[in-house]
Amino acid sequence: LVLDNCEHLVHDLAEIATRIIREAPGVRVLATSRVHLGVSGEAIFALHPLDHGSATELFTDRAQLARPGFAVDDTDRPALHHLCERLDGIPLAIELAAARLAVMSLGQLAEHLDERLELLTDTRHVPDSRQRSLARVMDWSYRLLDPTERQLLRRTSVCIGGFDLDAALHIGAPDPADASLADVLDRLGRLVHASLVIVETDHGASRYRILEPVRQYVTDRLDPDELDHTARAHAHHYASVAATIFELSNSDFLAAHEVADREVDNLRAAMSWAYRNDHLRLGLAIARHTSFHFFDNQMYHESLRWLRTGLDLVDDDDNDVLAAAVMAGFAARDVGDLDAHRAAFERVQRGFDSVHEPWLRAELLSARSSSVLDTEPRAAEADTRAAIELRASAPARVWALLNNRIDQSWLSGDLWDGPTILQRVDEIPVKGLRSGAGAAKIRAGVAACDGRWDDVVRASEPVDESTQAAESSVLTLRAEALAVLGRHDEALGVLATVDPDAYERRRRFADRIHAAIDLRRGEPGAAAERLTVLADEITRDGRRLAAGMHVASLLAVAAHELGLHQTAAVLFGHADAERARLDIE
Repeated sequence: LVLDNCEHLVHDLAEIATRIIREAPGVRVLATSRVHLGVSGEAIFALHPLDHGSATELFTDRAQLARPGFAVDDTDRPALHHLCERLDGIPLAIELAAARLAVMSLGQLAEHLDERLELLTDTRHVPDSRQRSLARVMDWSYRLLDPTERQLLRRTSVCIGGFDLDAALHIGAPDPADASLADVLDRLGRLVHASLVIVETDHGASRYRILEPVRQYVTDRLDPDELDHTARAHAHHYASVAATIFELSNSDFLAAHEVADREVDNLRAAMSWAYRNDHLRLGLAIARHTSFHFFDNQMYHESLRWLRTGLDLVDDDDNDVLAAAVMAGFAARDVGDLDAHRAAFERVQRGFDSVHEPWLRAELLSARSSSVLDTEPRAAEADTRAAIELRASAPARVWALLNNRIDQSWLSGDLWDGPTILQRVDEIPVKGLRSGAGAAKIRAGVAACDGRWDDVVRASEPVDESTQAAESSVLTLRAEALAVLGRHDEALGVLATVDPDAYERRRRFADRIHAAIDLRRGEPGAAAERLTVLADEITRDGRRLAAGMHVASLLAVAAHELGLHQTAAVLFGHADAERARLDIE
């Protein structure tokens, strides 16, 4: 016996099903419902949203009914992928979207997905009128909820990419201080049973997600006052999450990244709301606390954008603002934005003498020592040593300082106390740093500064994905070592795996290594072109070229022999370990 669409009569049908099973034991009942019947012996078979492949297949099949001869080519494939992803694998939504191809192109349909509830209707005759519109289906399910369940669903709909129980408590309840965890859990459980919220297990904890079309429908039912209150609660909650992630990074770097990965969309939404609503310090605090995550995922441009938005609007230079300026300076340096780097560096310098807290003084010393502006190598070394001592209780920051020190050595051609650096790395207790790509970069960097290229190749072997930015650095060092050792094909193969757009300094490294290989292979024309571009960039933005002294000298000699005298002067100047900045005139 098939009982279809039971949710609106679930209690009556549960009684009927129980009586049938008791009095006619040979009968089997198959019930379809968005809500469990809750009868003895009920076996639940959950129908989850379609995976991407099945969603694409269903869309294509229904699209061919709406537009005979419809086929997806390479041009349409990104739009189809985007469309199925935004519809979250809901079969009815996919069928209704495909029907629209009778009057719209696939690209137009994907472009107007923000209006999907209005678009996803079917004017054809359908026996069940509820199935003619996604909005009607949502109305049907929403009306079956009690007021407290509707409220929890509305308020958690502001979360993007899912939420955990803590967020449900602090955002979903009108007053978290008076909210009962048991009440929130009960309501959340009923929303899961009603198939309006999906529960997933992530690292041993439950995480909840509202399918995107449902989330849009529910968000539209937040009145202005409730929306403002809920968005405010969301921003403050995720500011607290950002601070927790930042602290966690000092004990378990990988765990901190995993939390940030899960919550990154919520963190972005919180920063966006804070800046739009003049909660500038709240937005800046989130931007600062999450900058390590953006850096290690090579999203320097995005991190700089969030940091600069707050720094440009906040006039005070208190501790939190100066700490944010430090991170903005790092991000600007690594994307090659000299103006932004200079502005952040000058702000740090202005506040330096008034800062006495050890943690912040260490951050300012780190920023000053890592600047590409007029920093004398010995002063940078002293600043780094002082910063490491001040931050001894924060291992992840010590690791970052050691990482910066390797960069400084690479810039100046002068390495201080390599054995001490390596000992520090081995002592770092933070999970995900000591044995990951970050540590590999430091070990390979020490070897490179000493000119031990075979050791660079060995040190760069254990590269993993613990920190992507460090991985990029290790791969570039490995390519450099292979090139110096004459293993050119291997070097080019390694360079091909480095994303040149993700990290501006990596592109310059790669171009320099390519030039060295061109010269060694007897292709001076190609080398001259690359060297000229590099020298022009240095002349234009005033930055020092991040190049090792050994290879810089090699390229300088080559540039001179090719008649590129200005280029040779730049490279010879950089190879001088006593000079902190190029005199390119």
